[in-house]
Parts: sequence; C-alpha cells; structure tokens
Amino acid sequence: MSIQAKGTVRVLVYGSLKQGCGNHTLMERIGAKWLGYDSITGDFGMVSLGGFPGVVRRGSSSDPLQTILGELYSTDEEGLASLDMLEGHPNWYERRKYRTDLLDMRAWMYTFPGGQGYLDTTRYDQVDGCLWLPTVDEQDFWDKHNAA
Repeated sequence: MSIQAKGTVRVLVYGSLKQGCGNHTLMERIGAKWLGYDSITGDFGMVSLGGFPGVVRRGSSSDPLQTILGELYSTDEEGLASLDMLEGHPNWYERRKYRTDLLDMRAWMYTFPGGQGYLDTTRYDQVDGCLWLPTVDEQDFWDKHNAA
C-alpha cells in the first residue's frame, strides 16, 4: 500500500524545513504530512551555507556515494509550489526526484548543481554525516540505523 494520497507529492527535507528548524513553520502552514525519517543515497555532498545546508550534486562517479539524511513529507501541488518559492527553484536550488532508501518511494529533493555556475561549493564546510542539526529523536533514529 502506498503512503501517498491522490494529488499529493513527497518531499525529502534535510535542512531548515525539518522539525525544530527555522522554516518548519512553512511545512505546518502547507499541511505537509510527516511520513518518517528517510534518506537518499547518490553522488551528493552536503555543505553548510551558514544558517542552512545545501546538497550538491557532484557529478563525478569517482567520489564515494553519500547518504542525505532527512525527513519525508507528503504535500499537495500547492504546498510544493510554496516550497519551490522558499527554495528558489529553479534559479537557486533545483528540485529533482530520487528514490528514498528506507521507505523505497520516489520523492523530490532540492539540490544545487554540483560545483559549477555561480556557487563555488568547494569554499564551504562539508556537513559530517550529511545530517543537519538533528533533534534528539532524529539522532536516535539514525544511530539505531547506523547511519549517523
């Protein structure tokens, strides 16, 4: 059975939209439904941009795969449009679909185009473990899954 009602989409959030972080109120305003903790593994890196992280698509198959740890939500198309506005899609972050690791679902995730264009991500600190400001519950979950 799918955890997606008709007319809804799934989004994996990994930064300021997570529970306990500054932009989570937007998730509440759009009525996003929390589906659980999940992750997406791929040719990524996570960097700190100060008060929020960015996931970078590296585009190099020589780098080891990284797992982005976050929270999975469902929302409607109107909610997704609100998230696009916050994330600056498609001019700042780009929204792309990936398959999640734990719940094995297709979900949107916001990323930067890797190491090219206007943002030189090599100048920013890497986020260890690709886990941004976890709550106690989130850290416990990932510790139990040997992911963080």
